[in-house]
Amino acid sequence: MKPTVVLIPLLVLMAGCSSKAPDPVKLDGGSNITINQNLLLRHENIVPKDPFLQTNNWTYNIHAQRGSDGELLKNDQVVKTFLLAHNATKIIIIGADEVSTEYRNFLRSNGVTAEIELQPVSSIEMSKDRVNILFFHKKDQKTQ
Repeated sequence: MKPTVVLIPLLVLMAGCSSKAPDPVKLDGGSNITINQNLLLRHENIVPKDPFLQTNNWTYNIHAQRGSDGELLKNDQVVKTFLLAHNATKIIIIGADEVSTEYRNFLRSNGVTAEIELQPVSSIEMSKDRVNILFFHKKDQKTQ
């Protein structure tokens, strides 16, 4: 009986320890730096709020144009746009109906919860692909 009691936990321990650790993720350029693979695989569904933007009243305007490839924002606009959008309490998108709606849907599908108002115009600078996006934040009266 005693050898069986010792043998079973030993077999479980050996089986648990014998599996190979996952291979590290290869980075672009053949870098020797390793990254915790869980950081790459983890998907969070929250966007952290910026403390400064949350405690001040502000407004910001971004001019955007839908590219010929269908992209709505240039690479250098993406971070700024979503930082503002996720911290705004209201967004107004000014542009032609179709493209304004496309920008609103794009923001919503990327987790923006602010009130979004569309202000249709025929065109901006003779282009139906351009929009002006106005971001507003009004700080909560309780935090003043």
